[in-house]
Amino acid sequence: MRKLFYSAACIVIAGLTFGGCSDSYKELTEELSVNNSLSELKILEGLDINAPEAVVDFTATPVTNFTAKFSRKAKWVLTLNGGKGWQRVIRGESSSLNESTAQWNGSVDVIPMVKDGDLGTAVLQVEGLDEKIVGKAFLRKDFSIAKRGDVDLSNALLFGNFEPITKYPLRIRVTAKSPSGQLTYGFRSNTYTDGSGHEAAEGSFYWDMKGTPGGAGDDIYYIGTSNINANIFRAPFKPHFDLSGANGDPTQLYFNIMVYSYGLHNTRIGISFNEDDNNDGVAVPDSEDVFRAILPFDNVDWTPGWKLISVKYSETQHNEFATQGGTLGNNIKQIDRITDVNISLVPVTAGIANGEAHLSIDYPCFTWGAPLKP
Repeated sequence: MRKLFYSAACIVIAGLTFGGCSDSYKELTEELSVNNSLSELKILEGLDINAPEAVVDFTATPVTNFTAKFSRKAKWVLTLNGGKGWQRVIRGESSSLNESTAQWNGSVDVIPMVKDGDLGTAVLQVEGLDEKIVGKAFLRKDFSIAKRGDVDLSNALLFGNFEPITKYPLRIRVTAKSPSGQLTYGFRSNTYTDGSGHEAAEGSFYWDMKGTPGGAGDDIYYIGTSNINANIFRAPFKPHFDLSGANGDPTQLYFNIMVYSYGLHNTRIGISFNEDDNNDGVAVPDSEDVFRAILPFDNVDWTPGWKLISVKYSETQHNEFATQGGTLGNNIKQIDRITDVNISLVPVTAGIANGEAHLSIDYPCFTWGAPLKP
């Protein structure tokens, strides 16, 4: 009798599975999956980093990874903080952190960039974890950076990292300033002699501009401009930047720059590009194109600290000033004819009475295909 019942049960199950009742089987497996996802979540192995003594050397191993293991699949967020404020956030959904799910190559989401000697802390948050163990020591891991290694510049033209002796020395100069205003400028570092320096976005040095606009005429709208010129930047002195990696496509070209704000209400940055329309080797702003970046945060009083600005060249706008390409030029974005990048310190509100403006810049570069990932 038991044997007969077993045989009948097998026939019923077979009928459900193969006799056109697959929907019932699907519902059953989905229910089991839901029950499993709602089962108690346990940490089987705490957070760790795949580096000897938790010391990371990106010159020896370009990529490291974090590890952890859960009792079931779950959504998680791994947040890395360190140095003078850098941050990297890695998100995933899995039952473990490993070389596939939690890799890190030293890149960051929030600058400054990672530097040699930085100390960092990783914190793991797991969705569905009992609140009593959230933030416990086994969900945190301290580590240090022995060597940062080089940033991947295979799709970039780096103008310079402002370090005095490197393979990327930057040739930058002030080409214009308000005749009746005040402008101070130059290289600074986090060890500046008057104690006013701060951490650079990359390395130890950055370019600084500070001043007030003039008191009359057009001077009330302007403080000064720093310029990077292809003829000076490129040896043996070629008039245009080599941006061949973008294949002549303005939609594939980005200008990136790290900007430090000091929280002053009257600070605004202007970014523009000169083009040599007639390809004679010289860009003449009053008769050839000047395109400027449209920055949505132009007039925002930034909180102090470093920010990364990335400008897509196809989204730049023809400069409206008649003496700066506004009424002449061919109004065609020709990225193979860019001769100059101009970074201007401009007041938000015209006139000297509205106060000082101040910003610093670091690591200016063109990239193609995507914005800079520091």
